[in-house]
Amino acid sequence: KTLEYCKEVGQVTASFHYPLGVQATDEFLMKVSEITGKEIPPAIGLERGRLVDAMADSQAWLHGKKYAIYGDPDFVYAVARFVL
Repeated sequence: KTLEYCKEVGQVTASFHYPLGVQATDEFLMKVSEITGKEIPPAIGLERGRLVDAMADSQAWLHGKKYAIYGDPDFVYAVARFVL
């Protein structure tokens, strides 16, 4: 209802899931950048690079493991997307 109301009064809106993980955070930041017209700061790009590097380094320990995810459906969706 809030998104519908904001559109009626001319406010720019966006709807997405929790920004958990690299892909979801990228989508969130790109949408914020699009709405505000501002560029994403280089420091965030540096942090993203470090995260991707850390994920690549930990792949050997995580590959082939089984995970159980439980909780609020929105959060479960975000965590499952991250784990995949």
